[in-house]
Amino acid sequence: MLTAKYECKFCRLGEREIAVRERFQNENLQAYMDYLGSEAQQSHRILSPVCGARTVNLYIPMSSNGFGFAGDPLTPEEQAEVAEQLRKPKGE
Repeated sequence: MLTAKYECKFCRLGEREIAVRERFQNENLQAYMDYLGSEAQQSHRILSPVCGARTVNLYIPMSSNGFGFAGDPLTPEEQAEVAEQLRKPKGE
C-alpha cells in the first residue's frame, strides 16, 4: 500500500493521508488518478459530510519508479526535474 494525501480548501479540511493501492503495471495515469480521486472523495465525505465541494486537492504518491509506484524517494535532482517539468507550459 502507498500513501496519498488530499485536502479541501472549501471546508478547510487540512491534509489527510489515505492508504491507496499501487498503480497496476499497465495502468495509464488517468485511470490511476480517477481511482485516487474516488478514494479521496470517499474519505472526504466521511470526515466532512456536510461539505458541498465537488473536488479536493490531491497529492499523488511518487517515487523514483514513477507516479503511483512504490520505490525509493526522489533524489533532490529528480525533484528539481519534476518541478521544472511542471513549470513548462503544455506543448513545449
